[in-house]
Amino acid sequence: MKRKPTPLELKVHQLFFEAAQRHREGNIPVAEALYRKILELDPNHFDALHMVGVIGNQTNQIEESLPYFEKARKLQPDHLGLLVNYGSTLRKTKRPEEAIKLLDRAVALHPDSEAAVYNRAQCLAFLGRNEEAARAYRHNLRLNPQHAESYVALGHLLASAGDDHEATLSFERALALNQNNIEALIGLAFLFRGKKWFTSAVCLLQHALSIEPRNANARSQLSLLLLQLGRLKEGWKSYEGRFWYAEQKVPRRPVPPVYWDGESLEDKNIYIWPEQGVGDEIFYASMIPDLCDRSGRVTLECSNRMGSVFQRSFPSVNVITSNLMAQSGAHREFHFQSSIASLGQHLRPSLTQFPQRQCYLKPDEERLAEFKRRYGPKLKVGISWRSSSPLFGAKKSSSLLDWAPILKTTGVQFVSLQYGDTAEELSLAQEEFGVEIIQDSDVNQLKDMDTFFAQVGAMDLVISTSNTSVHVSGSLGRPTWLLLPQTSGVHWYWFFDTPNTPWYPSILIHRQSNSGEWEPLISRVAENLAAWAAENIAAQ
Repeated sequence: MKRKPTPLELKVHQLFFEAAQRHREGNIPVAEALYRKILELDPNHFDALHMVGVIGNQTNQIEESLPYFEKARKLQPDHLGLLVNYGSTLRKTKRPEEAIKLLDRAVALHPDSEAAVYNRAQCLAFLGRNEEAARAYRHNLRLNPQHAESYVALGHLLASAGDDHEATLSFERALALNQNNIEALIGLAFLFRGKKWFTSAVCLLQHALSIEPRNANARSQLSLLLLQLGRLKEGWKSYEGRFWYAEQKVPRRPVPPVYWDGESLEDKNIYIWPEQGVGDEIFYASMIPDLCDRSGRVTLECSNRMGSVFQRSFPSVNVITSNLMAQSGAHREFHFQSSIASLGQHLRPSLTQFPQRQCYLKPDEERLAEFKRRYGPKLKVGISWRSSSPLFGAKKSSSLLDWAPILKTTGVQFVSLQYGDTAEELSLAQEEFGVEIIQDSDVNQLKDMDTFFAQVGAMDLVISTSNTSVHVSGSLGRPTWLLLPQTSGVHWYWFFDTPNTPWYPSILIHRQSNSGEWEPLISRVAENLAAWAAENIAAQ
């Protein structure tokens, strides 16, 4: 005979029914309050524990949700929904390895569960296990050929693996299901940009923004593409969206003072503050002399590493480091303020409005002379081969051992300008090629940019992939050969298919002919270096 529910069980059942209804309606606060009321009456109520965890995930209260998931798991360790929800929540923490164990278990128990298979694929991708993730997404698409999110995610994985054809098909299938799929439009635009189908890429991104005007990814991609195409006026305007639309948006300083919008600065003062990395600070600082011509009363905030360089280079500017600024908090005395990057929309609105300026930053002359003396009378060639950029560093980087044709050039003294731990690479290269490469232990650009500027200034030539070394040498006006990958991973200010950039007149750009192939590019550069060395040795 079936047992009659107790009054407490009936009350809990009624509360859960009401909580679930509120949850479905999207009334999260009320639903959570009801679930918690249930747990006051029955602390081991599995479904209430599970749902409090789910709401914690939904409301981004990740850490707070984990104890509820864990307690629920002890009650029903193989519950499918719990395994999927707990696993997907753990993926958002620094515990993805634990998440994949739960999701592996969910798929093992329920191989036909779309939720389990899809969340496992997401977790594998998060862990960088891309081949496994691609197989998991394909598995999910066999279960549900209409799952557009799997097509999009698979497209991104294929694109990162260099399989542009299959990636394009995957994005196209997502768009066949929904022609307004934002992420598919953005993914396809990125591929088209890599193929140099620029007009198509712009149209796709503009369409994405017509659907979702505040989409951060589409706004960012369109801004950078317009800038890279030299459509600076449009690009700068769109780039201002980084303050509002970015996923981890650039912090915008409070007002007052008001933001400068190109007004006259006569008898006015303006405060300029930095954003992004030290390479960007150096790059955008090329506009500070132009700003001084308009105002003469400029205060420039900069990172602590760049303070002495900027103060020496811009003697009329009041340079203040970020640490000092944070302590003082003085803003209100200025008429205007601006991010250093936002100066571009007023000072660099077109490619014809760049000044003919070979350099704009200055090294310490005493240190410069010391480096020249220390490195001897030979022609000094600084080299740097790697980027630590988290997004495109791998594509912009080469192996020093691939530089054999360059390093075998006679009559020059090579100096490593590469930051980070390079001792093993340099030792292998020197042993392999029988060449001396100076690694100066007195230079640490990660801590002391002033010394690094002097070291770079002592070079007769710099050869480097795209990293901070190039910005330093370009700002100093040192002859520089920049080695660039194909389109993907190229910063916008190197533009497309040009041998130079108006930002740094002393830089000559050498580009890969085919994506990912460094060897032909390095061979061409080595031939040019041999000719350069012979010509300059003869002139000495």
